[in-house]
Amino acid sequence: SDEGFDNDNVFNTVFRDDHDDCQRLVSSVEDIDAVNSISLFPNPTQAQMVSLNINTVESTSVSISVMDIMGQKLRDYGVKDLVIGENSINLDISDLAAGAYSVRLLKDNQLNSVKLIITK
Repeated sequence: SDEGFDNDNVFNTVFRDDHDDCQRLVSSVEDIDAVNSISLFPNPTQAQMVSLNINTVESTSVSISVMDIMGQKLRDYGVKDLVIGENSINLDISDLAAGAYSVRLLKDNQLNSVKLIITK
């Protein structure tokens, strides 16, 4: 399977089935159940750091990363433990060039993402 995302910042997993010279594409996106909302501040930004704000309905752990528009992982911030309610995580983006990115939260096969715009 190939992983990537479209211009609306929705991640898709594409499965290919090559039976009888027929190719079938299936997309699936499943949000992380425990995450109620996510946002970035400031966004758009020229800052060296952004605050990733995550509201959860239960305690959980998520892996946080930044992806470019081609789906390549540029930064891996590791696994973060989240508590019920508001969580704020500062992300160092000082070495990223101006452009559009996705900040991705991943837990098992569940995924949430938010678009980040850097305007240096």
